Amino acid sequence: MTPGELRDALCSSFGGDLTVREVPAGLAVSAMFEGADGDRLGCLAEKQELGWRLSDDGGFLGDLEGYGVDVRKGGRAEFLARALRPAGARVDQDTLQIVADVDGPLVAAAVLNFLIGLSRAQDVAFWTKERIRSTFREDATLALAQALGDTAEVQAAGAIDPGLAEFPADLVIRPRAIGRNGAVTAVFLVQAMDALQEALLLALELRSKHRTDIRVAALVEGGSINLASPKAARAVNRIDTVSLFRNDEKEAAFKIARTAIPDLLTPALSPS
Repeated sequence: MTPGELRDALCSSFGGDLTVREVPAGLAVSAMFEGADGDRLGCLAEKQELGWRLSDDGGFLGDLEGYGVDVRKGGRAEFLARALRPAGARVDQDTLQIVADVDGPLVAAAVLNFLIGLSRAQDVAFWTKERIRSTFREDATLALAQALGDTAEVQAAGAIDPGLAEFPADLVIRPRAIGRNGAVTAVFLVQAMDALQEALLLALELRSKHRTDIRVAALVEGGSINLASPKAARAVNRIDTVSLFRNDEKEAAFKIARTAIPDLLTPALSPS
């Protein structure tokens, strides 16, 4: 069966449920249902010597790994294996593509099963991202509380004061004693650019109201955003403190703690 004939067979079998077009490498197939990122799920069907290979573009799992999620081992790898097994698919450990090798002619059912496998695999993104957010919040709260000691309280998400209810922070540091040059500090936990933009909006609002009694800090989890980008640079240069958390948690937390309580004693430096 030629690529053109296969395209016609797929369209005939599934009508509007699939879109198929010929590309230099074979056939590009996309489904009507969407993935975790809101885009339509799709795959490439490439002719091999003894059959066909179906694959995604590697972007889904590659993006998760770039976000700090290990999909190559542990519970996430086991989940993906279970989700993909009915479609005869697997994760290519080198490219992080989801692939399936089909012996002999490629039939429409094999393509649909592969797309269903891709859809099931998307579920790993939902519970993974929520777990990451929860873990980061817990780790950051503990690190800040330890850095501050009894000088301030670390509160969960909320508005800094009633006049700034439109700008809730992820954490709020409230000094316990007056006279230490301390200030209420809004802490934004940054895993994506939108959180950094929220910190910027609050900083600009405070500036417009001439509020010098409140400070704004961003705690960036790791390599989740490009701080050198123009958008990030604009935010970084306008908020009081930006600190990079992962791999240097103690010092990162202390930097933000010093924003709230400037005369905190410097902790002993840990070896690098």
